[in-house]
Amino acid sequence: MVETKKPILCCFNWSIRFIGHQYVEVEPSQVPHQPLSTTRHKCPACYKQCKRKEHIIELMRTSHHSVHDPTCGVCNKHCKSFESLREHMAGPLAKVNCSSIFAERGCILCLKICSSVDSLNEHKEMCHLTTS
Repeated sequence: MVETKKPILCCFNWSIRFIGHQYVEVEPSQVPHQPLSTTRHKCPACYKQCKRKEHIIELMRTSHHSVHDPTCGVCNKHCKSFESLREHMAGPLAKVNCSSIFAERGCILCLKICSSVDSLNEHKEMCHLTTS
């Protein structure tokens, strides 16, 4: 019989556990899966994530994020196109915070976020011009 007070060292998903200086074969389903925690680095403009800091630096060097890129008015995320900005704010996988604020005070044509519902109504008068 094996004592349970000794430290148990697990070798990923192998079917061997080392208990003290002894080993015991177990089923792979009984071996606890412990995901490795890795630090993710985020681009401050587009929030793309990479495992290595060097990759983020290279992304920032080559992606040419600009003040002219479409930007979310809530979280300031830079997007490559207005379509990707629309997906970010109102698509099926939209960010919850951005989506709720956009639904309340966002213009559906130009994707601008206004400071209040009243300012949104004023903005719509200019943005939603009719041809008549």
